[in-house]
Amino acid sequence: MLDLNPAWASVAIALGALVYTIYSGRSKARADKVVELEKLIMAKADKAFVLAIDDRVDKLEDRATKVEATVSHLPDKDFTHRLELSIAQLRGEVSTLTESVKPVAAIAGRLQEAMLEKALS
Repeated sequence: MLDLNPAWASVAIALGALVYTIYSGRSKARADKVVELEKLIMAKADKAFVLAIDDRVDKLEDRATKVEATVSHLPDKDFTHRLELSIAQLRGEVSTLTESVKPVAAIAGRLQEAMLEKALS
């Protein structure tokens, strides 16, 4: 078993007390520094400055709300894709229609020429 000498026990207690004192002293120093900084900040932040910043934050919140409302009405990617597909389909139908109208345009041109020749003769 361990045989503790009373002299070593006293040294261990003294070391423990020293570590506790150093640690708590540093914590108190940090706490005091934080309190000091808070006082400095509060002294520099006058009410007019705080109100001006508060007003700017309110304006930014209003702008963000407007942007969110605008963006929520925009089409999503699926809708945009469907729209692209519909436009491609319409292009195909228009080119088919164009090819179908060419003979009719040719007939109309020939009829116009025939009417002009008849009118001139």
